[in-house]
Amino acid sequence: MKIKTSHQFTSLITLILTFSSLAYSKTTVRNLKDKLNSQSADVAKIGATIRTIEKQLGETNDTYINKTRNLKNIDSKILILKEDLTKSANTISKTYKVSRNILNQYLLDKIDDKSGDKLLKEKVYLKLLAGNVQKLKIAQKSSRDLLETIQDYEGRAKSARINEETLYNLIVDLENKKKLLGSNYISKMEEKNEIE
Repeated sequence: MKIKTSHQFTSLITLILTFSSLAYSKTTVRNLKDKLNSQSADVAKIGATIRTIEKQLGETNDTYINKTRNLKNIDSKILILKEDLTKSANTISKTYKVSRNILNQYLLDKIDDKSGDKLLKEKVYLKLLAGNVQKLKIAQKSSRDLLETIQDYEGRAKSARINEETLYNLIVDLENKKKLLGSNYISKMEEKNEIE
């Protein structure tokens, strides 16, 4: 009877070990499946985030390119306006010199009073000076308008440069996030592959 009890005891231990082994393997398989599902979900989530960042990055790059193109156009317009301002300044300078010469000639003729056509000369000088004064007024108004326009465009250019810098920093930030998420994505994929 002792043999039977010993045999029953051994069978019982074997049975217990078998059940516990099966229970452990089921738990391990279940744990692995849970871990695999978790890794798969993490990989999908990171992949979706990367796609969202790539889309945002593409849109930001397009905006940056358009802003850069706009800034280039503004800078070009400023150069043209400055050239126009220089032309206007040259016109003012030439008109001033001509007017000064006319005035000097008038004063010289005034000193030389012997001429009989004094009234005619004064009328001619007055007409020339009045025409030049009008040209100067027009050139000065044009110069003021050009200066205001240049200041406006320079303000726009400054704003565009600030905006451009902000967009550039956003692009760099998005690239860094994408790189970090890409690294996380790769490590999660490697973990998932190890589990499988």
